[in-house]
Amino acid sequence: MKLVQRLLLAATLSAAAIFNVNAEIQPLDKIIAVVDKDVIMQSQLNERLAMVRLQLKQKGSKIPPEHKLREQVTERLIVESIQMQMAERAGIKIDEKTLNDSMAKIASRNNLSLLEFKRVLEADGISYSKAREQIRRELTISRVRKRHVADRIRVTDQEIKNYLHSAQGKYQLSTDYRVGHILVPIPPQANNERVTLSKELAEDIYRTLQKGKDFAQVAGAYSQEYQGVKAGDLGWRKADQLPSMFASVVPKMSVGNIAKPIRSNSGFHIIKLLAKKGEQDHVMTQYKVRHILIKPSQIRSDQQAKAIAERIYSRIKSGEDFAKLAKANSDDTGSALNGGSLNWINPDDMVPEFRNKVTATSKGTITPPFATKYGWHVMQVLDIRQKDVSSDVQKNVIRNTIRKQKYQEDLQAWLQKIRDEAFVQVK
Repeated sequence: MKLVQRLLLAATLSAAAIFNVNAEIQPLDKIIAVVDKDVIMQSQLNERLAMVRLQLKQKGSKIPPEHKLREQVTERLIVESIQMQMAERAGIKIDEKTLNDSMAKIASRNNLSLLEFKRVLEADGISYSKAREQIRRELTISRVRKRHVADRIRVTDQEIKNYLHSAQGKYQLSTDYRVGHILVPIPPQANNERVTLSKELAEDIYRTLQKGKDFAQVAGAYSQEYQGVKAGDLGWRKADQLPSMFASVVPKMSVGNIAKPIRSNSGFHIIKLLAKKGEQDHVMTQYKVRHILIKPSQIRSDQQAKAIAERIYSRIKSGEDFAKLAKANSDDTGSALNGGSLNWINPDDMVPEFRNKVTATSKGTITPPFATKYGWHVMQVLDIRQKDVSSDVQKNVIRNTIRKQKYQEDLQAWLQKIRDEAFVQVK
């Protein structure tokens, strides 16, 4: 597969209208479908058909009969047209900065600069401007779906609880292991002397690794020097997905441990537990904070807001009660009622400017006024603690899983609904 094909297939929902398929476009274009106030042209269908055939070929999938494929692709174009018209009516637009950022991210994921990405496209005869517009189209459709489907999904605490107690939930939260593996083979019908040589080589590799040598470098060196030695990263796997000879060993290992050579019919295996996830406790530093917020407004400039915050800070330093001043002056009405208290908060729940100030402030300290996007703050860190948030982490993992499941179900139902409600005439 060409590099550029990998880039675009991974980057978009469907990479239509970007490849040069003029050979398949008829000299005289014609309308093949009317969709509300939009039309779909034969050239659009031809371009998308060419792309779909290419995708199926690259995947090794069987290409459906031509009439069936045309029907499916036409339907896809119709549904996309409906969504693009919805975006236009709602004023949903992708600005140049967002589009440029998306293009840069696509290039970065493939270890290319934006200029290199453009050159790769052009070298393959692909219009960069068409690629940009196709990605703009996909981003637009994504925003429409977010507004009408994703943003309306709700996951209840009871749904999370039910999933946590299900077999599927327990399996999902079980530990994942990432294992490095080196195999020193035993040739078929090897005599005892040959088996001993393989065992000694495996033990030599094990001793080298025990000295702290990098696993990947050692694996590479031995696989190059000794014919038949194989090495690799098995990737992330659940315990029941590991090779049977490792399944009872890996769960007992700590990260960084190297197991002594394990004998199997194929040879001697040296394994290292590179990482694991899902089992460890999640401990987070939390801060008990109170603050007074002074916001700029139409009748109060930023400098005036800062001056007010500075006067309040001086009054606190002179001995006035923080809580009373918060109730009387803070523009954060939610916390003002509680004397400015935000209670215990996680760093991830704060805007960057506030988080940086909180984490750099010692317990009991009252800060001079500082600015965030919300305005000017006078803040005090009342207490700091380490909190086990493993339960919260698990719930968030499950919440996201349920959301994804609901999204796929709701998306299909919504797409069918808007299709049924649209005026469509296929020529």
